[in-house]
Amino acid sequence: MKIWYTLARGSPFLSFEMKIWYIIAAALLLVVKGRGQEVTLRENITADTTWTADNVYVLAEQVFVKESATLTIEAGVIIRANRLGSRGYAPALIIEPGGKIRAMGTVSDPITFTSNQEESVLPARGLWGGLIILGRAPTNMGDRDVIEGVPNVRFGGDDPSDSSGELHYVRVWYGGAELGEGNEINGITFGGVGSGTKVDHIEVAYNLDDGLEFFGGTVDFKYASVLCVGDDGIDTDEGYQGRGQFILVVLCKDGKTGSQVLIDHAFEMDNNDEIGYAAQPRTHPIISHATLLGPGSAEAECERNVKHRRMIHFREGIGGQFLNTIIQDSPAAVYFEHFEASGAANFTQESPQSYSVRHPDYLYFSPLNVMWRIDSPIYEDGDYTPQPTYLSEDPQLANADPCIDGREDARGGGFDPRPRVGGAAYRNIDRTLPNDGFFDIVDYKGAFGQELWLRGWSWWDEMGKLPKIEDDVEQEVAAREADATADATHRGALSTAAIMAGVLALLLVR
Repeated sequence: MKIWYTLARGSPFLSFEMKIWYIIAAALLLVVKGRGQEVTLRENITADTTWTADNVYVLAEQVFVKESATLTIEAGVIIRANRLGSRGYAPALIIEPGGKIRAMGTVSDPITFTSNQEESVLPARGLWGGLIILGRAPTNMGDRDVIEGVPNVRFGGDDPSDSSGELHYVRVWYGGAELGEGNEINGITFGGVGSGTKVDHIEVAYNLDDGLEFFGGTVDFKYASVLCVGDDGIDTDEGYQGRGQFILVVLCKDGKTGSQVLIDHAFEMDNNDEIGYAAQPRTHPIISHATLLGPGSAEAECERNVKHRRMIHFREGIGGQFLNTIIQDSPAAVYFEHFEASGAANFTQESPQSYSVRHPDYLYFSPLNVMWRIDSPIYEDGDYTPQPTYLSEDPQLANADPCIDGREDARGGGFDPRPRVGGAAYRNIDRTLPNDGFFDIVDYKGAFGQELWLRGWSWWDEMGKLPKIEDDVEQEVAAREADATADATHRGALSTAAIMAGVLALLLVR
């Protein structure tokens, strides 16, 4: 429906006659769509179920997809969640181990989980719960693993290839409220989710807690956008060993929510502080092509109201590989904690292929990662701190300044995190990525090359923050010049078309 709505408003790229027909077609589609029911979701899902795009869904309680059941969500479905359920807990959708979700969004018709509050209060954090997916892949907590706020559902197991379904073009906005006492929920939680689960083009915006959190498991993901969350952008724990590529995390400069000042890190990467830093399987993600944008360095001439100003926090026995990443605009970039402790991973900047033979539990931070406009690239607090090398080069992002209408405050299509072609982001690429069929081999660092994959489906696109496609700009100018010569007959004809559409709508409704 989104594309029809856009066309119905009147695009400068369309002919006059096409505008008339699109107004009529859009009105008819809205009438047909209006015949769909408002479906209030309260009951658990115990058999295969499909949520269709012709209905409006209201999430009123915590809804569980039980073992052996599959929930299919069609492209374009919008799920609006109430703030509280009847028991006083925030509504959430929870996929239990053995259950599946098939969220089949597309670039033009994404699936949206959002708040049922009035638009006038948005954007805001903590207005409902979130999306929780639990599976049977390994964690280092064994059979004791339960998710925050859902104590009666255990997850994890011994099947690294377990499938919990698939997520495509799914966006989760304005959540993070309490599921249980003292337990805020992440935008999307993956608990023991296996590599058989397919995940691409996911987004979390304005969540009160973390954006994405992975508790163990092996699920991979591509094309992830996280912005303006109250805690960490992406958090890993308890033996997560998946892979991620093309990731954008934006820490907004205003973290004030009620009486709290929020916003923590872009990445917080942990292993396990409960049973030991060396707990196996050790958390060991492979993360490549991330763009991490902070709230601004000391050079930024704008007010910032955030809790922490460190972009990556490595701690509690974390291992893994982090490469081809751009970190920009923050007081501090990387914070290493607990690396002097027993069980800590071995820090290295040697090639992972050779190093892993000698030290299977290692943390590789590529010397080719880029840091720019960072006051203290390596944050130190007195403990032993590795001193990685990095490249201090300007990636020349098109427009991502946190203070000059280049980010969450952008108006008129200001936000553009793509680097200049041929610049620093296109040089010195880390080629140590495993040749395993998952990672795309590209000629740039960071989340973006020339393609702005946020277009069409993300919060940035929905709110008009992205630039227009270059070719369309010339067409728009020409179309506006043509429109300027149109006479009153055109306007009258458009009015007539609107009247015709209204009459047809009334006839159909009757």
